[in-house]
Amino acid sequence: MWAGLVAMVIGVAQVRGYLIPYVVLWRAVIVMLIVAWIVGVILANTSMVRQPLITAGAMGLFVLNLIGAILPTTEVSIVMPAAVRVREAIAQAVVFQENSPSADEGAILFRLGDGGLVGLYPALLYDFEQRGITGGIPADVEWVFGDRVLDPVDASSVWMVCDTGWAFSLLSSASGATIVSVITPFTPEEEAKVVELQTLLAHELRTIGHLEAVTSLDSPLVAISLSELDINHDAAQELATLNQRASTPGDRFGIVAFASSDVPDIWWPLEVF
Repeated sequence: MWAGLVAMVIGVAQVRGYLIPYVVLWRAVIVMLIVAWIVGVILANTSMVRQPLITAGAMGLFVLNLIGAILPTTEVSIVMPAAVRVREAIAQAVVFQENSPSADEGAILFRLGDGGLVGLYPALLYDFEQRGITGGIPADVEWVFGDRVLDPVDASSVWMVCDTGWAFSLLSSASGATIVSVITPFTPEEEAKVVELQTLLAHELRTIGHLEAVTSLDSPLVAISLSELDINHDAAQELATLNQRASTPGDRFGIVAFASSDVPDIWWPLEVF
């Protein structure tokens, strides 16, 4: 019991104070520790005859689940191919920052355009922190990343980090937007078309009061998902055809920069960690 409590405390400390991809590892481990504790309570109230068999089975399942939670972090190149694209996006961001006229004027405020399992936001923070590039986070994600809050008035620019293609489209098409980095399977002409179609459909969904459907704009089945709604169905069908080449998380995402005074409102559903 004490070992479990210590492990959970260490896990929370790691999540709170360091930029560890806890979505992959720590959250699963903590959940399994809690489940193991519940199993222990149940075992304590079972008969002594059945207890050894149940204990052995529970321990075996726990070990197998623990191995399953750790392996994805050790086999990144096989299990998480999106990690390669995340590194590419960060490399583009570093080049952008080094060539930016505002690089020496102040810190960068990193905000979520939309979260997800790609993990670009924590990876970007960690990389820039290691490089000594000044930056910070909004107060609403301090519970995830610790004491790195930056007052917006002290920021030289705001970088909106998107794990999803549709959020990237909405932000990159906004007034005052500058693309920091983009990962996409499309040609420049196709990318521009996807941005146009997703932005059109997103604003139509906002107008008719179906914001929950915005998250379907990255799907190859978007035309089917929106078939019952009063939107431009030709645009939905054209987008669905293009989305067949970017149908999984990590196929298309990016970062968009704004001056502090030009940051658009986030009116769509925001997936936070």
